[in-house]
Amino acid sequence: MFSIKVSRHWAGVAPAAVTFDACHTSWVTNPVRLRPAATSASSEAAGSEAQKAVNGFLTSDLSQCFSSAVESGPWWLADLGAARRVARVRVHTRQDGVSGDFASVEARLGDSPAHASNPQFGQNAGSPHVGAVADFTPSTPMRGRFLSLQSVGAAPAALTLCDVEILEEGVAAQKMRGLGDSQSLRRCFDIDLALTILALRPFRNCVDVRRKGNQVDGMYTIYPFHCCPKASVSVYCDMTMEGGGWTVIQRRRDLQPRVDFSVSWEEYRSGFGHRPSGEFWLGNDLIHALTTQAPNELRIDLSDFTGLTRWAKFSHFSIRGVEDNFQLNVSGYSGTAGDSMAYHTGSYFSTIDKDLDIASWSCAAAFPGGWWYVACLSINLNGPYIEGPNSYDGEGIIYKSWTGLGYSLNTTSMMIRPTN
Repeated sequence: MFSIKVSRHWAGVAPAAVTFDACHTSWVTNPVRLRPAATSASSEAAGSEAQKAVNGFLTSDLSQCFSSAVESGPWWLADLGAARRVARVRVHTRQDGVSGDFASVEARLGDSPAHASNPQFGQNAGSPHVGAVADFTPSTPMRGRFLSLQSVGAAPAALTLCDVEILEEGVAAQKMRGLGDSQSLRRCFDIDLALTILALRPFRNCVDVRRKGNQVDGMYTIYPFHCCPKASVSVYCDMTMEGGGWTVIQRRRDLQPRVDFSVSWEEYRSGFGHRPSGEFWLGNDLIHALTTQAPNELRIDLSDFTGLTRWAKFSHFSIRGVEDNFQLNVSGYSGTAGDSMAYHTGSYFSTIDKDLDIASWSCAAAFPGGWWYVACLSINLNGPYIEGPNSYDGEGIIYKSWTGLGYSLNTTSMMIRPTN
């Protein structure tokens, strides 16, 4: 059991450190992001909606955030649909470089829609730093249906919420709660309990999420990084296509405001855009982490402006790390769209500020976007959004083997999942 514990990266590798504490660290609490059934607010600023606080569009564009009017005690309320055991609430404040609109905020959780009568979940005194994440974590998880956030300062103020993550206590933590810190390793690693712990390991990807009975498309918290086992990220999981378990890594849609895909190397590395339902790129560091856990497959779904759809699937997909310039490895095509990816396998990722293609010019400048350009492209799903026929070959969102280089597509999505 000790070797299993070490291989799973649980805290404490020296025999003296192998205590019961290791059995209920954050490695086995695995909080799951809850999606409210409904949201409401004391007021909504012009163009704002209460629902925008949980849409997952973390951006410097305030039109994608919820903002109240300037008033006394502005509040925002999430109806979780049923009483849930909430371990933590993380609030992303304004991301536009301006501090404010989140002063002296109180969180409450309970079963009453009259939120002021519910027990206090936590309080954030004063104003957070610019672009900060306000964290509300009670000493023990609390149960309730209605979660509220209210500015309780004396002066009238606005309340702005760019992303509210409501994290439910993981099943493993609930199972372990009654055992107590003082119990021995022998009891902790009773064979049945050990098997339970292994079964309840943190979600590394959307397949892990699906295997635990989550069958609804949406945002989930996963722990994909081998280097940093406690580092969590929120990803969008498609749980319906071909049995589910897909992590969506890219999406293009005809939406306003447009997302600019001609951005820097660092922005492609960390990810950008409007998740979950807008246009976005997940981030090359995260895609690398997901595709090095286990062999992965890639699915691409496409549509044109007449309503026709096509798909392509590749039985092997991975990208190398930043030290290898996120080199692409893709093979094993099947589908209806044709294999436009074969031309690009083995190439390095290029952006407007980092030209790594083999052409004598910059492909990322000639065909704006970030992609695994060669000299230059057979596919580029990160090109500028153009409706249908383009002004010159290769401009726009391109999948050559289906619509050629002279037509820019309407919608695209790229999804990956482990094959084992």
